[in-house]
Amino acid sequence: MIFKNTKIRLDLDNIMITPHAIKPDGISFTLEFGMPKILSRHNLHVLMFDIAKKHRNNALGVKDKSFNLEIKDSMIAILFCFTCLEAYINLLGNDFNLDKNWDKKSYTSIEKKLLEVSKAITSVKKIVTEIEEGSELFNSFKKLKYIREKYIVHKKPKYQEVIKTSYGNTDEIITVINVQNADWACHLVQRIVLSLGCIEKREYIDWVNSENDI
Repeated sequence: MIFKNTKIRLDLDNIMITPHAIKPDGISFTLEFGMPKILSRHNLHVLMFDIAKKHRNNALGVKDKSFNLEIKDSMIAILFCFTCLEAYINLLGNDFNLDKNWDKKSYTSIEKKLLEVSKAITSVKKIVTEIEEGSELFNSFKKLKYIREKYIVHKKPKYQEVIKTSYGNTDEIITVINVQNADWACHLVQRIVLSLGCIEKREYIDWVNSENDI
């Protein structure tokens, strides 16, 4: 009855309803002060992954061997894969209450945050997440960040010697920002999320299951 006329535009997984406020004597406050609150959040990492997969698929479907089209769609896919993982790591760090100042830890590298989340899940669930310093999965995450920073976000506009590629003689960008790495990045998102998914809440991992066109 309380929410009879309330319209909610989010999925149920994104909604939290707080309990009634309770007086010290155990008696509920009046309706005016005791109404539960509806809290919501939008899990943007899911949408980010959808964007990444869409542009990965666009790059896979390039029929005319367009140099710039493959770079454009692959670049978007790689960028959103990394951003998706970054958002997801922060979500887990917040939900696991790893640090009361987690939201303010902008100075902490995302690699360190990933390790902290992995250790927390391992400690709580007694299950190895396959993500630790020096592991293949952790090194792959660092590689994704390296590609993002060196070849996209902080790419220096320098003239370089051309090399032979599938598109003929051109610069090295297509050897890194290409459909193969876009596809690799999408699968990396899935692998990392499933490795960190040793928890009961299905909302944490369902969005990367094979049914979502991985």
